[in-house]
Amino acid sequence: MCLSSDQIQIVAAVTQLIASVIMLCLTYGLVHYAKATIEEGKKDRKKDAIEKKLEKIYSPIFDILHKAKFDTTRYAWKIGSDESLVLVREYREIHKRLATYGHYLPTENLQKFENALKKHRYTRLKDASEFYYLFSEADIGLHYEYFRTERDRLAKELEDLTKTD
Repeated sequence: MCLSSDQIQIVAAVTQLIASVIMLCLTYGLVHYAKATIEEGKKDRKKDAIEKKLEKIYSPIFDILHKAKFDTTRYAWKIGSDESLVLVREYREIHKRLATYGHYLPTENLQKFENALKKHRYTRLKDASEFYYLFSEADIGLHYEYFRTERDRLAKELEDLTKTD
């Protein structure tokens, strides 16, 4: 069987149409895959940034402030019930973390917290083997709440990011 030139042109046009549709489908699939990959990369970077904030500054400082406020072994050394008692090594740890990772905090919060840390009473209390920094609730309480709420918010955000859909 021999095809006429019109039939050959029709077959060529259909073949070209099929090839174009296949290319269009493959291109669409590639674009969709690239979009998904980019979105997953953004999600991973955001997750990594949140983990780093929690690990490097929010959780450690919150833990120190929580112990300073609620650790029952420190109650005997507190002068008033509204005081927070920070060990020298903990005070140094806070300053080290602020110097290294303070860029994770909003500038205003960082400055206020650094100013609050200057409002301490440095003393060696009776029956204590080391020196302590005493802070009043008025000076440190708001910062304790800030670190608690930010840590909780970041932990929730991280949990939401790591949930499988």
